[in-house]
Amino acid sequence: MRAVYCLPYFFALLVGCQDVGSADVAEHLDNKIDNRDESAATKRDQLLQDDIAEHPVHFDGDEVILDSIHLSSVKMSRYQPSFSLQGIIAPIQRINLVQPIDITVANVLVKSGDAVKKGDTLAHLQPLSIDAANEDEERNSPSEDEQIIMLTAPFGGAVDNLHLNTGMTIKANTPLLTLVDESKYQFISRLPAYLKPHLKIGKTVDISVDDAPFSGQIARVTESPESFSTIDVRVDISPNKSDHKLSSGQFAKGVIEYGQIQVGALIPEFAIVDDDLSPIDLSKLRLPPHKPQAPIAANVWVVKQDASLTLSRVHIIEYLPESRRFLVSGITEDSLIVLAELPMKADGKRVVVD
Repeated sequence: MRAVYCLPYFFALLVGCQDVGSADVAEHLDNKIDNRDESAATKRDQLLQDDIAEHPVHFDGDEVILDSIHLSSVKMSRYQPSFSLQGIIAPIQRINLVQPIDITVANVLVKSGDAVKKGDTLAHLQPLSIDAANEDEERNSPSEDEQIIMLTAPFGGAVDNLHLNTGMTIKANTPLLTLVDESKYQFISRLPAYLKPHLKIGKTVDISVDDAPFSGQIARVTESPESFSTIDVRVDISPNKSDHKLSSGQFAKGVIEYGQIQVGALIPEFAIVDDDLSPIDLSKLRLPPHKPQAPIAANVWVVKQDASLTLSRVHIIEYLPESRRFLVSGITEDSLIVLAELPMKADGKRVVVD
């Protein structure tokens, strides 16, 4: 005979239906998992999945007939909402020096990589000769010495992309060299546009470059030129007293925390599905830092207090290696997790425990 149980009886059933041997094995494995025994965690999940496979789900009209092994109580865990960033390090100030007229290079005083101070002379330039056809104008023009143009550094930094050689003729507005301020850097990252409400100018960002910690503040948030669905975030990096030096082009990671401390549910990977009810590849989250760049949308089958079955929308926050469980938001503590695979027609049906 079948019976429909309200939620408190589901919890009692989950405890009462375990045999002593299984409970002893589970407790032994859980103790080993607490000691970070990866093989024990793998064995625990495999035993659970094998047990679930031996007890198929049945349908009877508007009812879904489940076994107690198909159900799990919700274990909650507190977390600070956050999302991660990935990007590159770039100088805050980097400019190409040009001249508004055609010039000839008279003398080059620097080479690529040289450090210069504000006001240092980088090269001597001359305007191109006046058209010989206009001899009168040429005779009345200033002397050669008076026409020397001093190319100077507008700020202190390093010379890069030097395009000058003595004797060269260069068209107006052509880059002559690049000057980089190596004392101030920024972290540039691209994020989904829906995260923009959490990106306030001046907000602190924790940054990691080659495992060295840095800190910075959000300086600018703009729409990405390639897509309206993404935004570009620029974080000015604060001076760091460590020996680790930043350089242009380095890969960097960052974390932004937002909102209040929240509570999420710990879910096994095999209970998480996509919109087509297919398993989601979450293997990348098993690697440090165990968090996606932004919470990943997914679905989990749950039983509500009224014994109805619901495909609940959740967001995957992070992976917890010590328990081999994924922390998700969107599930309340007064629910039960369904561990068995279910078809879409199960949504909204009433749960019966056989």
